[in-house]
Amino acid sequence: MGRESGHERWVSLRGPKSWLPVFVVTPLLLMVLMVDGINLSLLFVRDGLALIWLIAIMAGSAALMLALPLWVARLAYPFARINPSTSTIRARRRRAHYSDITSAQLLVSASKKHRAINLLLRSDTGLRAVVLIRDARRRTLNRELAELALDVIRQSHIAIPVSVHDPEGRFARYNFPTNVTREDALELIESPPDLEDALPIPHRPRSRPAATD
Repeated sequence: MGRESGHERWVSLRGPKSWLPVFVVTPLLLMVLMVDGINLSLLFVRDGLALIWLIAIMAGSAALMLALPLWVARLAYPFARINPSTSTIRARRRRAHYSDITSAQLLVSASKKHRAINLLLRSDTGLRAVVLIRDARRRTLNRELAELALDVIRQSHIAIPVSVHDPEGRFARYNFPTNVTREDALELIESPPDLEDALPIPHRPRSRPAATD
C-alpha cells in the first residue's frame, strides 16, 4: 500500500491496482480502434504483404491508438500519494500540505453499464492529484485508505472557485459546474456513489470517454 523512503511513508490513493481507473471502455472506442487499424493495414495491401503481416499491422496500430490517449491521461491526471506523518500530498514531483488544497473537481466517465468517478484535487501552487471515488468495476478505496483520504479533505481549504468576473461567487456553481465543496468531497469518499446514484454536480448527458479500465 505504501512505500518507505527514509523516514517518509507514501501511500497511494489510487485504490485497487488497475491499469487506468479514470476512464470507462465503450464499444464505440473499440470500433474506432478497429476501423483505424483496418484502414492503416489497407495501405499496405498494394505492397502484397502477407496476411499475417497485415493482421499484425492492424493490431499494432489499434494498440498505439489506445496507448496514446492513456499516456496523455496519466500525465494529466496523476494519482495522489500522501504522507500521513507530515500531512503532505504529492503527484509526481509536486508536493503540497493538505491545507494548501483549495479545490476539488469531480471527474466522471460513463457508459450505459459503467461509471468511473474520481476527485481531482488542486492547490494554488499547481498540484493536481487524483483520488479514487469508484472505478468502472465499482471498486472503491478500502476503509483504511478512505480514512486517510478523509483526513486530507478535512485539513484542506476546498471551496468552489470564484471567477474574476464574479468576485462574490454568485454564479460559481454555473462557472465551475464540476467542482464540489469540502462537504461534498467528504460525502463522496464516505459514501461513494454507485452507477445510478446522484452526484453533487449538475446532470449531464453520458460522455463518450476515450480510454478504459
